[in-house]
Amino acid sequence: MRVLNITGGRKKQRQVVEDAVKWSIKKLNLHRIRTLELNFSLRKLKTLYGQLEQLDDKRREFSVVLDKNMNTENIIRTVIHEMIHVKQYVRKEMDSEVIGQRMRWKSKMYPSDIKYDDMPWEKEANRLETKYGNEYLEEIGI
Repeated sequence: MRVLNITGGRKKQRQVVEDAVKWSIKKLNLHRIRTLELNFSLRKLKTLYGQLEQLDDKRREFSVVLDKNMNTENIIRTVIHEMIHVKQYVRKEMDSEVIGQRMRWKSKMYPSDIKYDDMPWEKEANRLETKYGNEYLEEIGI
């Protein structure tokens, strides 16, 4: 069963999130995943556009917080970015558990204190956010 919950923000923002999530699920081939629970919350963030947390690996449950002060384009791009991380977790490309002082990305271990810009999972998310973000924005005419 797939579940999508969206709270906070304005009605239009919640609809933008819902549409972008549904598009991302299809684009990232997550529509084949039977159990997936996504909880999005739009609220005021000071330093981040968005943040994802894996709540339950077995149930594939995730929480995503988005800054409600972003414009529509940035909300869309951030949703796509975080959905790429969902894909990484669901497909076991990334392990959210820190093993010792290291993290696993695909079959390679990385130090847990690696700089954000050097994280391969962030490099992929940023690259695909640009590619898919542009594609989706063009599709919807923004």
